[in-house]
Amino acid sequence: MILGEFSTALGCADNEVLLWLRALGLTEPCSRCQGTGCYDAREQVLCFKCQGHADQLPKLTLVLCREVARRVVRGELRAYFAARRHARRTVNVSA
Repeated sequence: MILGEFSTALGCADNEVLLWLRALGLTEPCSRCQGTGCYDAREQVLCFKCQGHADQLPKLTLVLCREVARRVVRGELRAYFAARRHARRTVNVSA
């Protein structure tokens, strides 16, 4: 139920919540690889829990949901999306 509240606050689908929380800097280091993205540092085996991203969803609480809603209202995601659009345009121009 709380996942739906996060997706509503972010204006995204349930399966995109991690991506948007990552954009806001609200994720935690992966507990399996301790934030390295690799499960075995010697063999460079990709961590299967975080798929190499080195972070995971924090515990989804109502307090965190309110913080997310405040950040969205302040426009913190707009800067992220603008940077992504600029990066895409730069790649398309150089291709």
